Amino acid sequence: MVTNEQGRSMIEMLGILAVVGVLTIGGIAGYTKAIHAYRVNKIKNQIATMVTTIHTLYMHQVTYKTLNNETAIQTNIVPREMLTSDNMKKITNVYGGEVFIGNGSIGQGVSEVANDQKAFLIEYNGLPRNACVDLASTNWVSDSMPSLMGIKISGSLKSANTTTSTPQAIEDVPEIQFQDNGAGCRGSNIVQGLTIACVGGSSVKIPLSKAQAARACNCGSNYSCSITFKYF
Repeated sequence: MVTNEQGRSMIEMLGILAVVGVLTIGGIAGYTKAIHAYRVNKIKNQIATMVTTIHTLYMHQVTYKTLNNETAIQTNIVPREMLTSDNMKKITNVYGGEVFIGNGSIGQGVSEVANDQKAFLIEYNGLPRNACVDLASTNWVSDSMPSLMGIKISGSLKSANTTTSTPQAIEDVPEIQFQDNGAGCRGSNIVQGLTIACVGGSSVKIPLSKAQAARACNCGSNYSCSITFKYF
């Protein structure tokens, strides 16, 4: 008597499970990569929108003296999606880190009058390292947005300074010069994790290479990278 056995052997089942496991891991990796790309692109679009709106609103102003988080929210500079739902007074990015907007000097070596808050700053805190690297290595200089002076990258989250004139003031980036759209800035790469990159700079130049960006975004796996963009 001959018995016909149907079904799969143990080896075949293990092979199928291995294939399913590989496909699952690949699917998760692909999903994670897609989410990362979406969030980085969201930040890029947010910055482009805010810079354009600030330039439009301050077109006939002498300085950006009144620019801070409070006025940025009141004048709709900040996209609504970046405001916390509890009080609509805190600006956050897609990773949950705080965003600060404020005014700054246009650089060293210029007169006190010419230096009077004629630049503005947008700071993104609480970024993961991979997002920091992608943003730092992005070519932010374009014909549609020629006013970028430079960026400052920090490997650790820092709190905003508080003053009486600007409730949420941020540290200025004096190394980024106004003259020649930042061409006078040599840039710096400090061991402690602070990098200044300038438009037209002779040392650390925008855009940073992936290798430069990886060294600058020295915040490990924690969401503690910070990037400040300086515009005039």
